[in-house]
Amino acid sequence: MTQQAAADSTPPPPNPAALVSVAVMTVDEIEAPSWAQPILNFLVSRELPADKILARQVQRWAAAYTIVNRELVRHSVTGVFQRCVELEKGQAILKDIHQGECSHREASRSLVAKAFRHGFF
Repeated sequence: MTQQAAADSTPPPPNPAALVSVAVMTVDEIEAPSWAQPILNFLVSRELPADKILARQVQRWAAAYTIVNRELVRHSVTGVFQRCVELEKGQAILKDIHQGECSHREASRSLVAKAFRHGFF
């Protein structure tokens, strides 16, 4: 009698008309500056440039990068994640840091160090 109850408890096969369609979530584009596109392509799809030397360089460079919140970031040697920005935006950031509220006149080394501490690369 237990075998018959177990056989009766198996659900019938689903009716094809009763199947529910499921929406598939796609991954949004990941933000990265133009100079970092080869690195991003390697991290996302393991796609390398055709040039062998450049392909080896991209593989080595990619070890220092990761994707956080749909944004390409670089691991610094201190363990801090640094945002990758376009050259023009980087120059604007350095200019803003240099001018600052008190309009400090700093040497280029300390200016770049301050930008790195704020998380820009």
